[in-house]
Amino acid sequence: LVCRHSTCDLHFTTDIIQNHREMLSRCSTPFQPSMNGSDAQLVCCTYDFTLDELKKLCGIMESTMNKSTTTLDGFLLGPPGFRSNPLPPDGGDASSCQGLVAFRMYLKHARKEGLNVIPELKDTGEARVERFLREELGINIFALANKFSRQILEHGFEPKVEEADWRTVGEYGGLVIMQTFDRRIASHWKRHEISSAIRVEFMWKSFRPKGVTNLTCTSLSDCGTFDVLSGLAADGVDIFGPPIRLLVQNSSQHVLEKSSAAEAYTSIIRSSSMGKRGKERRGRGDNNTDFHRDQSAAIEDGVGATPMFPALTSWSLERSGCDVGSPYSPSSASGLYSPQVQPAQIGPCGYYYDSVENVAVFSEPDVLLVLDVLFREVGIIGLFSDFPASVSTFVNCVLDG
Repeated sequence: LVCRHSTCDLHFTTDIIQNHREMLSRCSTPFQPSMNGSDAQLVCCTYDFTLDELKKLCGIMESTMNKSTTTLDGFLLGPPGFRSNPLPPDGGDASSCQGLVAFRMYLKHARKEGLNVIPELKDTGEARVERFLREELGINIFALANKFSRQILEHGFEPKVEEADWRTVGEYGGLVIMQTFDRRIASHWKRHEISSAIRVEFMWKSFRPKGVTNLTCTSLSDCGTFDVLSGLAADGVDIFGPPIRLLVQNSSQHVLEKSSAAEAYTSIIRSSSMGKRGKERRGRGDNNTDFHRDQSAAIEDGVGATPMFPALTSWSLERSGCDVGSPYSPSSASGLYSPQVQPAQIGPCGYYYDSVENVAVFSEPDVLLVLDVLFREVGIIGLFSDFPASVSTFVNCVLDG
């Protein structure tokens, strides 16, 4: 196991093209130039190489790929304009840059420094990954999931910290949440003896109407159907994470508001929470309070508050930018406050904001409105962001202010 954003992203997130071309012939799909209108191809996966070979590579900011190139030198265009672009020196090695890190090394470092860990087991729903596990290693995705959770426990992370104070747990340095987009893995983790006590987050990408079910959903990595969510909550899955775009919508006055999908997700989670915790609450003499109100109150009240599980989170706040052609891009006549001329600039545009873009959100300061709706109206307990400054400022200075 090695730490990457994706199993097959080495060709655009490392210096394998720049400094290690001798390795390219062993990539799952070696470089093929664009010909007769076809896209250029290059796909390099972690399982194409040994761990020692992977450690030779330097990590870089993920780059846009030029699918029309006829040369290897023209394959990478660099990162979008709102991101930095730290590149290793030509001919450099992992001793002079940020090299790739094995999962065990990451866990060891995090435990030593008293850090929380929220790792994601990637790409178990991809056919090429399952084929490699089966044909090359003789195991399946569930054996891989067991290895993932076992390594976490072997490094001393507590399987489940009591939720008496969610914020204190976060500061404690013993928090561990395992993430997956694969409903099979989420269910397996909560049903398996090794990992059943560890917090698990299930994530999905698209809204699925009531007519789509577990049986008719064809995607293994994007299946947030209502019956899947209900079943996973019954299995004990702790956290549910749809993207921002599913949790916010435009009101009739072009004002950002909580989406109808968020209402549906909250209802499913609330029902599960009541079913699992009803006896516990009655035993403590508590009222059968509303789950969403409990979440919001927990965030408003600060220290000592107790958000209930299962709960909602979301992703990713500042991962996308405004493309060329947007009225907010620097190449347009009204280009805003950025001297950059790269393909994009930071702003509430693209996939994560496509449900509200140019209707309820227009420029980067509107990200604060998105945060306000997510935390106060939807009631999320956490939010992933590629750049943490905005969400950290909001949580510490607005919610706690």
